[in-house]
Amino acid sequence: MGTIGAFADDNLVGRKERARKQYSKEELSLLEEKARLIRTNYDNIYPIGVEKVLNESMNFKFDTPPVIKEGRTLVPVRTISEAFEASVEWNPLERRVAVRKGNKEIFIWIGEKKVSVNETKEEIDVPALILNGRAMVPLRFITEKLGLSIIYHEDNGIIEIIE
Repeated sequence: MGTIGAFADDNLVGRKERARKQYSKEELSLLEEKARLIRTNYDNIYPIGVEKVLNESMNFKFDTPPVIKEGRTLVPVRTISEAFEASVEWNPLERRVAVRKGNKEIFIWIGEKKVSVNETKEEIDVPALILNGRAMVPLRFITEKLGLSIIYHEDNGIIEIIE
């Protein structure tokens, strides 16, 4: 199979290993405990390994594991947004996350499918939610709104963020 995205398939395996090596044993243990709590306490939400979401520079580390809900990958919005130079603000009264980068302003409400992108109302497939104290949002939505792309490598379950 040829190159898809930034990496040949065989290089994805190496990048996956490199992603895990970014974390200390203690961090991996904590992430595994958080994943166990998610599996125990939530129906229809399935944690995935931190090595399943990659990009070329590997400029982010998760402090709570990405999850699958209703066939969509959700990630901590702050981790992904700040890795790609966007600012993130949490408004606890409105239960709303604001993501800003350049002239883009994205508002995401927890528990709702409604979002606002530069004052235009849109809808996301899966509502944002709070897990382990983190606002989790659909990965494809937030990355594409930040001007990035996603490729899903089905053969090995790796999601690649293309800058």
